[in-house]
Amino acid sequence: MLTPAGTFLAYCTIDVSPGTLPLGTHNIVATYTPADADFAASFGTMVEQIVVEATPKPTATPTNTPTITQTPTNTRTVTQTPTNTRTVTPTPTITQTPTTTRTPTITRTPKPDSLGAALVVNAPSVIHTTNVGMTLGSGEPVPSCGSSVGSSAWFKIAIPSLASPLSNTLTVTTAGSTLDTVVALYDSSLAELDCSDDYPGLGVQSLVRSVGVIVGEIYWVQVLGFNSAQGTFTLSTLL
Repeated sequence: MLTPAGTFLAYCTIDVSPGTLPLGTHNIVATYTPADADFAASFGTMVEQIVVEATPKPTATPTNTPTITQTPTNTRTVTQTPTNTRTVTPTPTITQTPTTTRTPTITRTPKPDSLGAALVVNAPSVIHTTNVGMTLGSGEPVPSCGSSVGSSAWFKIAIPSLASPLSNTLTVTTAGSTLDTVVALYDSSLAELDCSDDYPGLGVQSLVRSVGVIVGEIYWVQVLGFNSAQGTFTLSTLL
């Protein structure tokens, strides 16, 4: 570039990269070579000084970066312990119902060994009984038939309402027995009405009869053993 004064000025820029020169003052020598070959001007050598200084780097203000301290979280792991569920099977309670054993009531019939202990029988009826262990008491009547009698048993008969006017005959017999008997029939005042030892057709058994019995009247029957024989016999009463 030409100036009006004929002075030629040259501008140049020198870039120095940081770190390429040490600290201090340095001379920079520059030789100009024109780009145009036809222009032959001589400008000589240019010396320039540059000062390399160390510019302090800005001090970085430390930033307090908070340190995150992780507080461990206690995570409780619940381990389920299996619960043993016991199935209780109820044991059935056995209630024992007491078995009621009925003990038969034994009614001991007093021995009909006297008038006071006479056995009451119905008419008509059939009973099986005995004269074992009985005696002929001193106050008892003695039948008019038979001899050597003893072991007497007494029975009392009450005449019920008669079913017919023709059935007013009372018959008492020991037919069917094995005991050799003597039977006497008395009214309520112990007056003898009939007596039988061995009745015809019955062997050694007896049969007595009374006609015209009265309803509600008491009749007495005395059964004895011939020669004081004892044993079981059947007593039948008929109306």
